[in-house]
Amino acid sequence: MFVVSAAIGEMIIPLIVGKVFDYVGSVSFLAEGCILCFAAFGAYLAVLIIGKGAASHESRREGKWFNFSNHV
Repeated sequence: MFVVSAAIGEMIIPLIVGKVFDYVGSVSFLAEGCILCFAAFGAYLAVLIIGKGAASHESRREGKWFNFSNHV
């Protein structure tokens, strides 16, 4: 699914950039670049936050059920 989403993004983003560039002008390219940069950074932060939450959930689960080092 990740590969399909990446391929769709590679096709749609240039199409949107080209259409807005043609409609608004050259200033739109800078604005779209900033918007996409902030959106990518936001997605990166979301992945970090979700990943840390999942990792802490996983470590709590392992500590509760699978950590037998305290009994040895």
